[in-house]
Amino acid sequence: MTTARTLFEKIWASHVVVEQPGGHCLLYVDRHLIHYGSRPAFEMLVARPGAHMAVDLARQLVTGPGNASWTFKIDPFVRTCLLTGQDDIDLSLRHVDAIAAFEAVQSGRSAP
Repeated sequence: MTTARTLFEKIWASHVVVEQPGGHCLLYVDRHLIHYGSRPAFEMLVARPGAHMAVDLARQLVTGPGNASWTFKIDPFVRTCLLTGQDDIDLSLRHVDAIAAFEAVQSGRSAP
């Protein structure tokens, strides 16, 4: 039986290229994920091969070599879903009783 993983863990795992000792990981990041606010961090990494950076989703902060840091923007709803490991199905399941009641009314049955 596999252990349940959060949405963030699933996304992280799908982008890990190499796991290194000490908990450091080399990640694949598509260019479309880079926006103006994080560009300096990526430029610093390109200029310093082998350098590391950390992404703190909760604080919306990227920390690069020499403790240089940049904030980044992310939709609050998407951020919460990533941090809590929820996807569209999880969000729907939170309202299963209300959905069942609505469907019962629509079909002419009594609510459960």
